[in-house]
Amino acid sequence: MAGLCEGGNEPPGSLKARYSLLDHKRNEDTLQELNMQPLEEKITEYRNRWLEHISRMEAGRTSQEMLKYHPQGRRRRPGRLQKRLLDPV
Repeated sequence: MAGLCEGGNEPPGSLKARYSLLDHKRNEDTLQELNMQPLEEKITEYRNRWLEHISRMEAGRTSQEMLKYHPQGRRRRPGRLQKRLLDPV
């Protein structure tokens, strides 16, 4: 069985993709068929909106200062670097 169908326990009008493992549908095709965005795009969009929000704040706000903060002095501990908010942006 393949294609879109009305969801069983879903609210009326919501669609669910119903495919078997033998249908070999790609994730991109299913996302496009259900009119959904990939998760990476949603996360990037959320981060960009947050950065715009922070940039509109008046100077001297704690959020802006923390965004631009670079610690000085002590050496970091050995091991894997921690991921930072602005690395993927």
